[in-house]
Amino acid sequence: MQPPTHADQRILGRPNMPPRMQLDLNLMAVLDALLEEGSATGAAVRLRLSAPATSRSLGRIRRIRRLTGHQILVRTGRIMTPTPYALKIRDEVHYLVEQSRAILEPKRALNLGTLQRAFTVRGNDALTTAIAPHLLAAIQQAGRGLSVRLLAETDIDTNDLRHGTVDLEISSTMPVLPEINHETLGDDRLVVAFRPDHPCAGTRSTLP
Repeated sequence: MQPPTHADQRILGRPNMPPRMQLDLNLMAVLDALLEEGSATGAAVRLRLSAPATSRSLGRIRRIRRLTGHQILVRTGRIMTPTPYALKIRDEVHYLVEQSRAILEPKRALNLGTLQRAFTVRGNDALTTAIAPHLLAAIQQAGRGLSVRLLAETDIDTNDLRHGTVDLEISSTMPVLPEINHETLGDDRLVVAFRPDHPCAGTRSTLP
């Protein structure tokens, strides 16, 4: 019997080792976008990638099943539906991507005087109308390259803050996502006025 070669000894010495996955931060970013957008097209637009490049990354993500034993995305019509396993790891994937970006981004002091940036603020019409003059004056004083865009409040929850398409949102509701920083600016008192002979007159009214 021939003695085993060095390669044979390496294989024989580790018979039960599972295959190892090569860490790819770009693939994690694509997976994060796919889980958020639900389609390869939406993920490509968000990441500013070509459709073929996103499709190739999607193929690599599908092959992860051989290592984890779980599917990540399944096709439902024209969209990619995340599996229960994907929903379970979605927040962890997003956290890892954001932490990686924070580590790799260059650290530099913010100079508003030289910054070229348009900030997007969203809020209800009454509030944005009240703060707009003061906000615009502060922006113009801070730097010539700065501008602000005011958007109306939407009727549905969006991921615009998470995606970075909105910088600040002023709302009466608490954010659901844990990574969204928030603070209370103030409280508002609501007053209801009606005629003296209204059926609700003289009774204590409560909001549902």
